[in-house]
Amino acid sequence: MFFWIETCLVVVATAVAFTAPNLGSSCFDRAEQLLNRLAQKRGLSVAVVGLTALAACAAALSSTTYGLILVRPYGTSVPAFVAPPAGGPVWVID
Repeated sequence: MFFWIETCLVVVATAVAFTAPNLGSSCFDRAEQLLNRLAQKRGLSVAVVGLTALAACAAALSSTTYGLILVRPYGTSVPAFVAPPAGGPVWVID
């Protein structure tokens, strides 16, 4: 099923590329101008790249890393816990 959907999308994209090659050029020109201005400011561009990398890591790890962690202190049967953000997974550590 997905093969046919992808095939149709490739055919449509190829047809659009041949019939209207300048369709999205104004958007790409604007993005190129903005990124060129950013590249001229060395410190700001380093900060943007670093913050983008941190944001991507946080987004990738947020759904898997942060969860309810139950810890059983030695010699007790009642677990203590560390509260997670809402909707996180639950781990029990013995």
